[in-house]
Amino acid sequence: MSRPLILIVGDSIAEGLGNANDSTYSFIDMALEPAKLLHVKVAKGSERGATWIQRANQSRRMMFGLGCNYAIWEHTVNDWRSPQISFSALASIALIGWQQLQASGLDPYATTGGPASSSSDGWATTAGQTKNLDDYNRILYNTWLRTGAPCARSTLVSAQSLSGTTLTLADASAFPNRSVVVCDGVAVSYTGKSGNALQGCAVYSQYFPQPPAGVNAPAGSVVLGPVGSIYCVLGSGQTLPLATVTVDSTAGFASSGTLIVRYGPMTYTGTTATTFTGCSIPGAGGGVGTFLAQQQISVPGAAIVVGHPDHPLAGFFEIGDLMETSRGSGIWKAPGYTADGVHPSQTAHQAMSTGIDTTVFV
Repeated sequence: MSRPLILIVGDSIAEGLGNANDSTYSFIDMALEPAKLLHVKVAKGSERGATWIQRANQSRRMMFGLGCNYAIWEHTVNDWRSPQISFSALASIALIGWQQLQASGLDPYATTGGPASSSSDGWATTAGQTKNLDDYNRILYNTWLRTGAPCARSTLVSAQSLSGTTLTLADASAFPNRSVVVCDGVAVSYTGKSGNALQGCAVYSQYFPQPPAGVNAPAGSVVLGPVGSIYCVLGSGQTLPLATVTVDSTAGFASSGTLIVRYGPMTYTGTTATTFTGCSIPGAGGGVGTFLAQQQISVPGAAIVVGHPDHPLAGFFEIGDLMETSRGSGIWKAPGYTADGVHPSQTAHQAMSTGIDTTVFV
C-alpha cells in the first residue's frame, strides 16, 4: 500500500492562524506530524466552504493535491455564521465539496465545527462569553455528521434542466417536503413535493456553483438531499417573543412542536398556511431581538439514515466537543483563545489535535 498523503482543505483554523507561536501550524498539523503522516495544506483564512466549491477558486490549489489519497475538510464556521444560510444549505456545501474531492481521487474526512462566541474579557472565562446567535445551524450540522451524514437518495427519471422549477425523481418519498438537494455539483432548493416531483425549485444562488446554461443533467443523475431539517423563511423583521410568528410557508412542518430559531428553541402549538401560533421561547422574559427579513427557521429532523447515504464521506473527526464547554453549548473552553473568538490559540490547537484519529490513514 502506498504511503498516505493527505490534502487539508479549510479556513484560517486549518491554516493555523491564531497559533501564537507559528501562524502556519494548525491543529491538524499537530495531529498528523507525530504519526509521520505527510500532508499538503491548501487552507485559506476567511474562506467559506461555499467559496471553495467554486471550481475557479480551487483549481490551482488542487494541483498541490496531485498524488494525495486522503483529504480533511475543515470548512464550517465561515459558512454557518451567515444568518441567511439554512442547515440544508450548509450540508449541501459539504456534500458538493466531498464529491469534488472524491472526483479528484481522494477519500474525504470532515471535522465537526467549533463555536464562535464573543467575549467581554478576552476569553479568560466562560462566564464572559456570549454565544453566536446563529449557532443553531452548526449544532444541526454537527448532529448530522455524528449520525453518518444521512442523505435521501434518488435519480432523475430523464434529462432535466437544474434551472427549472420542477425536478422529477425516480422516487421522492424519502425526501423532506421542503429542503435543498444536490445534483451534478449544483444545489437546488425546493418548496414542496407532488408525487415524485420536487416543486418550486430554484438553483441555490449564494456562493454556489451554477449549472451550465442550456445543459441538462442527464437521466440517472444522482440526487442527494441531506436528512436533518426542513426550513421556512420570515418575510419581514419580527421582534420575539411573539405568540404568532409569520413565515412564507409552514408546509412540511408538524402541527405542533419545537422550532430552532436564531435565538434557540421556540415551541408552537398550531399552524396556519403562513404562521406558527401559540409560540413561546422557554426562559424568555422579554424581547430577545429582531429577526432579519429572510431569516431562516429550522426544525430538527430524525437522526436516521434513509436508504443508502451514497455520499463519499469516509468519516469525521470530533473537533467541536474539544473546543467548547459541552456539546452544542456554543461557548469556547477558556482560557486560551484569541481576542476575536474565531481562531484558537496555541493552547486550543494542541487540544483540538487530539480529535483526529490518525490510525484511519495508516
